[in-house]
Amino acid sequence: MQLKHKHLIRVFHQSKCAAFFLVFAICAFPMAAAGMPVWVTTPYKVYPSEKYFAQCGSGTSAKKAELDAVEKLAAIFNTSISSKSFSSNRMKQAQKEGEVSTAKVFDFSQDITRKVSVEDLIGIELKESYTDGNTFYALAVMNKVNTAKALVSAVQFNDKKIQALLKDENLGNISIINYGRLNFAKEIALLNEKYLARLDVVDSSASANLKKCVTDSASLQKEISSMATFIPIYIKIENDSPANQIKQDLAQMVNACSLNVSDDSNERYSIIGNLFLTTEISGDGKIVQSYYTLDCCLSDNALEEKLLPIKIEGRERSTSESEAKRRAYQALSSKIKSATTASFLNFLNSL
Repeated sequence: MQLKHKHLIRVFHQSKCAAFFLVFAICAFPMAAAGMPVWVTTPYKVYPSEKYFAQCGSGTSAKKAELDAVEKLAAIFNTSISSKSFSSNRMKQAQKEGEVSTAKVFDFSQDITRKVSVEDLIGIELKESYTDGNTFYALAVMNKVNTAKALVSAVQFNDKKIQALLKDENLGNISIINYGRLNFAKEIALLNEKYLARLDVVDSSASANLKKCVTDSASLQKEISSMATFIPIYIKIENDSPANQIKQDLAQMVNACSLNVSDDSNERYSIIGNLFLTTEISGDGKIVQSYYTLDCCLSDNALEEKLLPIKIEGRERSTSESEAKRRAYQALSSKIKSATTASFLNFLNSL
């Protein structure tokens, strides 16, 4: 009877220990107990690091989890190569028509494309999703081999376009048209360099080998600068502001595009026009409005062609005529330095 009693006590203690370890296991490994997928905590167990880059994101909604995952994965491309950049109309059109290659990007929501640059999305896929009822999880994955192939293909295709532009039989002639072609070639080279920087992260040896046989933007810039010295532009504005400020602003615009300004009225290229400034006083005499219009044009005098009309209009107001005029000149100057300069550069890249 005593032996039986001891046996029952031992069984009871064993049961208590088993129950304790069961509770401990549940507390220590809640994710396993909840059935959470392995990729949430250890994505490389599902997608081996030899073949993939992978990052898990989380959030209070599926979209937030996806954005978090993509941003984490895109972060492998450090911030120095993840900047947004200007694309000329010619580049946008060339990409649309397939003349310039853009590496394939999978469809992503606007929440993602607004936050992550297109170049950083190359090769990224959203592969997995899960929610435990409170938190949402998403897994972003990049296949290294496939991404490297896509980047190499895009760079090689684009370099062929650059070579075609450089081999144009008319490129030897010094003109704004050919200057524009060189600028376009440089823009393509800069796009290629973005791809090469990303390829360097995915496959450094492939990137190093490819860099040896494609055209770089620095060499093209040398050609652009060399040609620019032979394309001076004469500028003349009738009724200019005090100290010829508008002429100076247009000269800065020309210089910003690596071209030079000349005082010789016989130059092949010129920007000539008029500045019109009128004032209007309110009925009670308290407010003065100053209306301004700059009407000029970039012309090729050798071919007698108008290349780029430039027209800027606006008005400013103040309690005095002198202040209204000052504000008008200032506003016009600001527009030349910003929107007009951007349009001029876009024109050159579109030739």
